[in-house]
Order: sequence, then structure tokens, then C-alpha cells
Amino acid sequence: MAAKTRSSQHIWLIGFPADKIIGAKLPSGLDVMRFFIKHRESKCTRRESAHTTYDELIKIWHQCRIPVKSKRDIIDKIEKLYKQQQQLSKNMQRSNLSDIPNQEEYSIKLDKLFDIAQLTQTV
Repeated sequence: MAAKTRSSQHIWLIGFPADKIIGAKLPSGLDVMRFFIKHRESKCTRRESAHTTYDELIKIWHQCRIPVKSKRDIIDKIEKLYKQQQQLSKNMQRSNLSDIPNQEEYSIKLDKLFDIAQLTQTV
């Protein structure tokens, strides 16, 4: 059986999968997707990968003592981000006028904080 090469593991718009979410700051969408995809490649279902990613995210956000949204909302947000990547990757070879802005918008979204903070209103 042939060994995998690094080029075969590269994911378009995301890069290489990551074993951990590492950093001294809260994770970006890119960090979350790299971790999520690592678990997708290890034959986990989309839902199992989202739950594993959720568990890792909660550890980081709780260390910062920031209240977070419900588990269901966070998992839905992870899956939505993955679904967007899947839809964009279907059209990665095309360069229509509508595809390029969508790809740029997704890249900007990945660079931003993956915000799961629960907003509370004080009176």
C-alpha cells in the first residue's frame, strides 16, 4: 500500500488538517476547520467530528471563563462552516463572477474568530 504524501492531504482554502487547536488566543474558523477535517479524514462521521471539535472548543473557551452558546448551536455552526467549504470546493476550478467573491468571503470568515460566546443582556 502506498503511503500518503503531504500534497494529498492539503485541503483547498483550509490547508493541512491539525491534530489540536493550538494557540494562546481563541480559535479562528480556520483552526476549527483544520481540526474538524482531521477527524473527518480519520473515518469519523460528520456529526462525530463536530462533537469532537465541540469538546475541544469548550475546553478553550472555559479556560477563558467566557460563557458559550448551547451545544446544539455550536455543532450546527461547525457543520454549517464545513458545508460551505464543501459547496465551494465543488466549484473550485470555476472562476465565474459569483464564485470568486464567495471564495474570498469564505476565506475572510475563516480568518475571523470562531465566535461561540453567549450574549447576555444586562439591564
